[in-house]
Amino acid sequence: MLLSGDEAEIVAAARALDARALETERTDLARAVEDPGKPLEERRRAGLALSLIGDPRIADEPLVITLPPGPATVGTAPESVDELLGRYPGTERPWFIKETPRHHAHVQVFALAKYPVTNQEYARFVADAGHAAPSWWSGAEPQARYRNHPVRDIAWGDAVAYCRWLTVRTGRIYRLPDEREWEKAARAGDDREFPWGNDFDPARANTREANVGDTTPIGAFGAVGLGFFDLVGNVEEWTNSWFRLYDGSTAAPADYAHETRVTRGGSFALGADTVRCARRHGPYAGTTGIGFRLVRGLTGR
Repeated sequence: MLLSGDEAEIVAAARALDARALETERTDLARAVEDPGKPLEERRRAGLALSLIGDPRIADEPLVITLPPGPATVGTAPESVDELLGRYPGTERPWFIKETPRHHAHVQVFALAKYPVTNQEYARFVADAGHAAPSWWSGAEPQARYRNHPVRDIAWGDAVAYCRWLTVRTGRIYRLPDEREWEKAARAGDDREFPWGNDFDPARANTREANVGDTTPIGAFGAVGLGFFDLVGNVEEWTNSWFRLYDGSTAAPADYAHETRVTRGGSFALGADTVRCARRHGPYAGTTGIGFRLVRGLTGR
């Protein structure tokens, strides 16, 4: 019954279990939602059940993966732009030009969250800090079925406010990643095009090609690279970086004069080209489909 997809049946079935059995079911469902060997619909049903009966992956603080210091490959080689235009119909040259040129940057050690911030986590912030909820919630909490989906339609300032709130609440420093950190995590130490390799796979990310048309429970498309979930697809993610053209870029600076932060990773509403590791979005006027992921400071408590 927990995998029925019927919300009332799921809640009733959970109530019939004792505490120990319920905890076992939650653990099994968490494994199921992240199991790429299961059909996506089954993974989504497991995620729905977790959203309704409690998702053990959502704790007071996020799980993080620590990346060592060292070089990161950033951006796209200019000579690749024509090939990318041919590979992704409907795209435009400026979208790729603003990723050029490819270069290397040194990145210090950092710890990046395995999952994006969920609606359930954001709801704690809304309640505790008195912060405005996303407009699509239609109240101070999301619908129960969306508790373990990544929060979306969040402005950069909202994400920063959340970081400050969690820092005060936990005694650890939390912040947004800069885009070099994000790209290093996505490339997993090499120059792969996608976090899982060099070929697009619609089964690995919740993009337009997955035909879901909405966010999905965290982890439903499996881990990528170093063990991150939903690093691409599902929701775009704010970074702490101002959008600036890379040194040596041939893009027109006047086209990017609007001050904005960079988002990374694509979303359920965007196509395959947006989930490439090098893809950077900006300038950005709206917040549709944008969430965020945290970096935990390695000093403090």
